[in-house]
Amino acid sequence: MANVTIVLPVYNEEDKLEKNTLKLLEFCKKNIKHPFKIVIADNNSKDRTREIAEKLSKKHKQINYLYINRKGRGIALKTAWKKYKADVNIYMDIDLATDLSALPRLIDEVVKGNNVVVGSRYLRNSKIKRTPFRMLISKVYNLMVRAMFRTRIKDMQCGFKAVDKKTVDDVIPRTKDTQFFFDTELILTAEAMHYKVKEIPVKWKEGKDTKVDFARTITNYIRSSIKLRRRLRRMKL
Repeated sequence: MANVTIVLPVYNEEDKLEKNTLKLLEFCKKNIKHPFKIVIADNNSKDRTREIAEKLSKKHKQINYLYINRKGRGIALKTAWKKYKADVNIYMDIDLATDLSALPRLIDEVVKGNNVVVGSRYLRNSKIKRTPFRMLISKVYNLMVRAMFRTRIKDMQCGFKAVDKKTVDDVIPRTKDTQFFFDTELILTAEAMHYKVKEIPVKWKEGKDTKVDFARTITNYIRSSIKLRRRLRRMKL
């Protein structure tokens, strides 16, 4: 049996935290055959996120609360995966935009020997509901990355991924980004190190709200991609 850690990076998520964490917990109890823990990684929230998360962790033994005094998905995952390192290390967005039906396969693909498993919204069997504007931005970004890095991965940014223990030990320390570019950097660094990276199809539905500033985020993605390409070229792998 493989040990599984599922990290939920959160920032000011008091409205959906309890409902969606409990939904995930019940799904795992019914559908995951491996021992698992859920980690709420709190990026210095200013609302009632901490209060709610601590209550959940006291009531349910499979739920853990981790406070991080910095904001950013990257720093949340680096910190939580290092502290709660398991055979299978997962993260998903708290809005549960990715349907949980893909979770058992995400775990199984790591158990089978893949180092990084990526939930993809753009595979043939994927099903996605998204506004045309955000769909266009996402596809343009992914096409840019595929051209720059000659990668076969079609979806860098879906908030539904898993990595094995070796990736946590060897790849994560090489990543620099602490925000949303972390996903792209993780995949491309793992590929550069000749790790096995696999995409699986998912069902995905866009949330009603988002905290992402698209203009600023895309500008950062482009700059970070250029820096990452230079860095990977210098790496002796």
